Amino acid sequence: CKHIIAQVISEALHNFKETTLNDKEFKGLVGDLKLKI
Repeated sequence: CKHIIAQVISEALHNFKETTLNDKEFKGLVGDLKLKI
């Protein structure tokens, strides 16, 4: 189950990274996602 969640998140983050997000916002998003799981 966790593997599927991680895969979905990594794909979502990859899509976010392709849009205009700077590194601080990106790292903040990763931190928020880790807290929600």
